[in-house]
Amino acid sequence: MPWSIKAFFSLVVLLCFSLFSPLWAFHNEPPDFRGIPWGSFIEDLPDMAYLAGIGEMKSYKRENDRLVLGSAPLSSVSYIFYKGRFCAVHLGFQGLSRFEGIKRRLLETHGQPYRPSEEVERYFWQGEQVDIALRYSDEPSQKGSVIYWFKPIMEEKTADDEKKAARRRGA
Repeated sequence: MPWSIKAFFSLVVLLCFSLFSPLWAFHNEPPDFRGIPWGSFIEDLPDMAYLAGIGEMKSYKRENDRLVLGSAPLSSVSYIFYKGRFCAVHLGFQGLSRFEGIKRRLLETHGQPYRPSEEVERYFWQGEQVDIALRYSDEPSQKGSVIYWFKPIMEEKTADDEKKAARRRGA
């Protein structure tokens, strides 16, 4: 499975259980990503090509997608679907200058984020329906990502995962 898919799934689990304060709610919450409304069905998007999947969570790339955010080049854009519905996007990038450009763009668009630690390059924007996470590590890979996720579907996935875990425990 590609690095970006593994990183996305790991970060989603972490973020689904994170507690955010309403103080950090952001403005200009996106109702879609690049014209695709959150919750859209994969069957309605013929320009998607399958990349990978785990259970009901599947990743796709969009044919002829722009590999930029603002003016910062991206290494990948993955569209994530749960039970066939659009719920998240993972944007991968590499390099400090790209990180700075992406961070600047997100700050201009969505305002000040929540930053849990000054020592780590992680930023979070929480909206009513959509959350955004930006992370970057200069050691050793100089890789980073931006993840947008649609909370109603991700909350459904978390509840489904909890039910499956309870069944496995025999509860």
